[in-house]
Amino acid sequence: MMSKPILTLVVLASSGIIANAMADRPESSWVTVGGDGKLQYATDAEGDRIPDFSTAGYRGGLERIPTATVQATVNPGVGDDSARIQAAIDQVSALPIGADGLRGAVLLTRGQYQVADTLRIQTDGVVLRGEGQYGNGTVLTATGTTQRNALEIVGPDSSPFWSRVDGSTVNITDALVPVGATSFNVESGHTFSPNDNIVINRGSTQAWFEDIGTDQLDNPWQPGTRDLRFDRTITAVDGNTITVDAPVVNALEQADYGEMTVYQYTFPDRLQNVGVENLRFVSETDGTATDEDHAWTAIRLDGVEDTWVREVDAKNFGYAAVSTGRTAKAVTVEDVSYLEPVSEVSGGRRYSFAVQGSETLVQRAFSEDARHDFVLQSSAAGPNVFLFATAKDTNNDIGPHHRWSAGTLFDNVHVTGDKINARWRGNSGSGHGWAGANMVVWNSVADAFEIQNPPTAQNWVIGSTGGPVEIGNFRIDEYDGTIQIGNVDSTGTPVAPNSLYIAQLRERLATFAAANNNAPLVAVRQETLLAGDIDGFVNNGSSDDFNVDADFLFGANESSNFPQGTFDSTEKDRMLAFTFDYNLAEGEEIVGASLVMGLKVLDTNWYANDVLRLDNHAARFHLTDTLDVPTGLQAGDEYALVLDLADIFGPLLSPLQDGEFNVFLSDDHAIDFATLTLDIAAVAALAGDYNLNGEVDAADYTIWADSFGSTTNLAADGNGDGVVDAADYTIWADNFGAGSSTSPAIVPEPGMMGVVSCGLVYFLRRR
Repeated sequence: MMSKPILTLVVLASSGIIANAMADRPESSWVTVGGDGKLQYATDAEGDRIPDFSTAGYRGGLERIPTATVQATVNPGVGDDSARIQAAIDQVSALPIGADGLRGAVLLTRGQYQVADTLRIQTDGVVLRGEGQYGNGTVLTATGTTQRNALEIVGPDSSPFWSRVDGSTVNITDALVPVGATSFNVESGHTFSPNDNIVINRGSTQAWFEDIGTDQLDNPWQPGTRDLRFDRTITAVDGNTITVDAPVVNALEQADYGEMTVYQYTFPDRLQNVGVENLRFVSETDGTATDEDHAWTAIRLDGVEDTWVREVDAKNFGYAAVSTGRTAKAVTVEDVSYLEPVSEVSGGRRYSFAVQGSETLVQRAFSEDARHDFVLQSSAAGPNVFLFATAKDTNNDIGPHHRWSAGTLFDNVHVTGDKINARWRGNSGSGHGWAGANMVVWNSVADAFEIQNPPTAQNWVIGSTGGPVEIGNFRIDEYDGTIQIGNVDSTGTPVAPNSLYIAQLRERLATFAAANNNAPLVAVRQETLLAGDIDGFVNNGSSDDFNVDADFLFGANESSNFPQGTFDSTEKDRMLAFTFDYNLAEGEEIVGASLVMGLKVLDTNWYANDVLRLDNHAARFHLTDTLDVPTGLQAGDEYALVLDLADIFGPLLSPLQDGEFNVFLSDDHAIDFATLTLDIAAVAALAGDYNLNGEVDAADYTIWADSFGSTTNLAADGNGDGVVDAADYTIWADNFGAGSSTSPAIVPEPGMMGVVSCGLVYFLRRR
């Protein structure tokens, strides 16, 4: 049965109070919202602040991941499929690249494949796609007894770093460039221009090592071996002042630690627009829990930019689902699971999502029984982000691992079994020393947090719950400095905004649109879908029937120990997976979305295990700490869960654009109903429709008149010539009245307010 459009909204009248899932939260003293609605950042005495992490991910978070056209198809065969799959990859790699930067996709149809060799993508614009990441979808089993990568996406240039442009190196002249800065000064005589790719090199000297204590390690750090190389693009040049696209996430202290330099680089063989999506990798093992003679990492990325891995499962691998090298940049890893690892539980193993590149976004990831699930390798120069990620039953800590990684945000990371740490690791490993600097742990949950401030830098833990913030244990003979606890704010109470990354991305998208004269998309229609019915948990027949995508249900069953339930069922230990289906016309996209669910608590201990999974079973949103559901609810209590989906999936709402939205709830909740409300905009505006509302009317004339003659306010620049003039009036006049007889009513506000204004109110009833 398809999701049902709401025809009549029933308002339930009952004694009790309204459960407000969007209850006010305190703000952090480090990040607040100003009177203009923009984020404001506190600075310390050196000018350091929490950086803007929003440039992490594909295209710096400003664009959705594209969908490549299938250019080659492979079906399951008999025996080793490596050569056939590689041949299809090579076939697509030989095609001309399109204007969208894509050559095409290799489609591996549903079924089982055996892969005895390492598959490789070494050309721009190639996507490897399956037909499902669950066990009933496209499954690639890496056979054999060799530790290897199942898939490598690595640029063909074998050089480990960028190629420096001769004569381009200049010194930074500022005595100090603080954390979070995007501008700095260089010496005269530079040749930099906007759009140049540069490396900001933050040197590593003996004086710095002495100040941070790593000269005292059994394996002391050596000068020049811990340089941080920040990969940036110049956005503006004003004399000797350079502005870059992403902030510096480690202070540049020229006076104390020698020269800090900038140089232009080339990287012609760096791969772009390469993706892996919608399939499962399995490493073949001998069936024992500690077998180590098998494929080790599912996907290895290096020498890439604007690349993605999405909707992928990696099962039984000993090291990682996804591992990135130092020259991987602007990578999105989303809805990826690391499942049932097979290896010894010791060093160098089970680093589920291991990041060493820059501007990497790992979001809605799931990892189980690993050791260092969300981890930074040595000298990773951020910004990097782990967002809405879950580590279940981990065997070691989450966080930066060794040798001064800089600038990573752990945003709504949920850990069971161990801690989130950013600390002094001393002689651990081969001399890890300080693991990371300028790390931010935001609204996360763990057994405890060891967050320490290294000399010359700092770390933050804000709005995080589940355990205490500790100074941690360390051997005093390893380091004779004074280890100080990090910056701690609002322990035990989550802060607003719920996601720092999403709040920063919203603001940056608005700034980008204004700078590029892009008018905001305005919703021209609203669609509200109902699953179940609003009847107070009474199962009364066909109105409680529901649709569920077969693949999503299969994946839910794989990852849940509970049987599928129904709407209104009040049996404990049940899951409920269901699907909303809807249609988007050509040129439409979703610009706002909300989910409302009427829920009942069935067990006193529900808060320990109950999770909501949205659109993909890898994404696990824990009700009590991720979604603001009160922990004090008792069995029998009912409440409404109201979610603005842009707060979970980001303002681009990428997972909702395909016409299907899946919901899964487990395991001690009953569901009376669920509504999905979508605000839908027409992307392809009518000529002369300067406010993009689907009609060419008097309001568009006003926009033209107000901006007539302007070369900066170009909302009414209908012909795109860079000035609002009489020609743009002619475009409006020629099309006046278009859309007025066919366009739906305008819905000016995002989805959540649409639900509230319709009067869908659900009351909390207690006991």
